[in-house]
Amino acid sequence: MESILVITALLLIAALSISSASILVLLSKADALGCVFWRLSITSLLLTSYASIQCRELFKRIACNRQLLKVSALSGFALFTHFALWIESLFYIPVSYSTTIVVTYPMQLILLDATLGEAPNKKQVVGIVCGFSFLLLLLTQGVFESLNLRGVLCSLLASTAASAYFGIGRIVRRRGLSVLEYAIPTYGFASLIALLYALIIGRNLLNYTLHSYAFFTLMSLAPMIGGHTVINYLLKYLKSSTATSIALIEPIGASILAYLLLGQEVSIVSAILMIMVVASTCLVVLSEESS
Repeated sequence: MESILVITALLLIAALSISSASILVLLSKADALGCVFWRLSITSLLLTSYASIQCRELFKRIACNRQLLKVSALSGFALFTHFALWIESLFYIPVSYSTTIVVTYPMQLILLDATLGEAPNKKQVVGIVCGFSFLLLLLTQGVFESLNLRGVLCSLLASTAASAYFGIGRIVRRRGLSVLEYAIPTYGFASLIALLYALIIGRNLLNYTLHSYAFFTLMSLAPMIGGHTVINYLLKYLKSSTATSIALIEPIGASILAYLLLGQEVSIVSAILMIMVVASTCLVVLSEESS
């Protein structure tokens, strides 16, 4: 078991890393599918290169583990779906709304934890009910602000896909596999799915500027390696709902960056409702010790 200090430091790194994701996507000036494919592909290349230097036996263990490959393919599909839908939502609704909606997946993961014999306690039930109630009010407020319903739906579905992805990761990591044994095939399958989808719809994934490729690389280094990979590492030591709870910082950090860099403003009413959604999710996560 890692020390509390190490876990806390890793949670902080992951929180800061994923907060930059939405901003990097929009600053890349690339389409959603391009962001998904290159973010995953560059990350896969970096992790594979690292593993080939540190542990060449890793690839043999992955190739010989058919069960792992099947699970990784399923997890990769969930990851691709999460990224494709969430990034798409950023082009239809403000960063503040998109990130607040999508980070409700720790509450959804509480339900998965329940199926693993870790049922939510009363405080967590209250947090779940309040969280989704405030989220509904936030979406209602969005209607008055002419919020694009397609963007809202994409973000909601992306949240569910994220809960599936992290849920699978938690189960796999608890079985003793290293973070690279899980991450490398999962990211690889996700990038392959993105490539196949691009071929099916006839999308060119090479026609991007150097500016876009620079931001694709930043997406790989910060939100993917510093964010997702760190969270996948922590899934071995924490509940899935707890390990992913650092995502609760994302709406705050992303909204501030969106205001400073993109000029996206947030109304007072919407800001209050967003805070209540995040606070409710915090109640769910922080109440786990009394479960």
